[in-house]
Amino acid sequence: DMGNVRIEVEGVAKLKDSVLLVDFGPLRASLTFFIEGESLKQYRLALNSLFAEIKAATLVRPPGEDAVVLKLRKKSDFPWPVLLADRDAFFTTPVRAVHGPCDDVSDDD
Repeated sequence: DMGNVRIEVEGVAKLKDSVLLVDFGPLRASLTFFIEGESLKQYRLALNSLFAEIKAATLVRPPGEDAVVLKLRKKSDFPWPVLLADRDAFFTTPVRAVHGPCDDVSDDD
């Protein structure tokens, strides 16, 4: 079972896969990258205190879109009513993130 978090940031489609850094643990996942403009800007999404444990976090890039999707592979198949157990998520630079219910997202892999 998967949960997806879609992040939309202008310029992310131009980045190489190797500069999109994903890290995860049983109850956390993060994505970090940098975009160069007038200055180098760091973007970081940190999802701490996930509702339940995950066993993997991977990144998917929709073709031609300034977006990335952080796919969270759940350890158990039961539905998650919320993404985070205590709303402990942050962005170090404002980005538009869209996520929906984690129990009705299909695995596209």
